[in-house]
Amino acid sequence: MKLFSLGLMLAGLLIPVSLVLSQKATPAESRLPTDEVLKAIDARGDQLGSALASLRQQGVRDPWLADVEIY
Repeated sequence: MKLFSLGLMLAGLLIPVSLVLSQKATPAESRLPTDEVLKAIDARGDQLGSALASLRQQGVRDPWLADVEIY
């Protein structure tokens, strides 16, 4: 019975280790956004900034506005 328990314990340790070591994951290639996408991101950021400025001028006091502005 002790031999069986020892064999089962070794199998329980060796099988997961062998599965982890057999994985060969390669990271995905990174791609820079195109100029068109960068311009769209800048435009949306400017739109968000003007909306936040408008809310500040109206006197809206919301703690979430600071979080949005930082983001």
